[in-house]
Amino acid sequence: MRPRADEIVHSIAWTFDRHISSDLSDPFSKSLALSISYLLRSVELRIQHEGPVLWSLNRQIREPLAAVRDLIGSSTKAGNEPIFVALSQEIDTALNTKYREPDDYPTLESVADEAATLRWPLVHAIEALHEHPGLFEASEYQQVREAIQAYHKQQLEAEAVYVQIRSIEGLDPLAGRV
Repeated sequence: MRPRADEIVHSIAWTFDRHISSDLSDPFSKSLALSISYLLRSVELRIQHEGPVLWSLNRQIREPLAAVRDLIGSSTKAGNEPIFVALSQEIDTALNTKYREPDDYPTLESVADEAATLRWPLVHAIEALHEHPGLFEASEYQQVREAIQAYHKQQLEAEAVYVQIRSIEGLDPLAGRV
């Protein structure tokens, strides 16, 4: 379908920058216009990249989740604690949930739902591991913490694309606008 949604947003942003915001004289209005322009570009980038980025992050988060589950399974102390029994079940459920049929197109909604479902067990794992480090062998515990940190680093780098709009095509983003 043409124009695509990202092309429509790009056209709106281009028109807004060149024909609306350039005519503003009030400093507050200029500031609001700069914010609107930034948000339009952010939406454009999200339309272009959010699905593939979430798809990739959903694949990557499975590694630290499996590592947490394996860590819990390797510790008889943790394996008997209700918090870790529940966490192992939560991780297994998240990892084994069928988020779409194999032949279904992975809609952004389904990929985002999958991301949310996979991220909550990781949040709970971080909390539980932080509260009970003594239940695990130190080197195994550290390896799992590093796997979680590596995932978070990848996640932040991937999502940074949406908040680091460095320039607006053909315009200095601050010159005479704020």
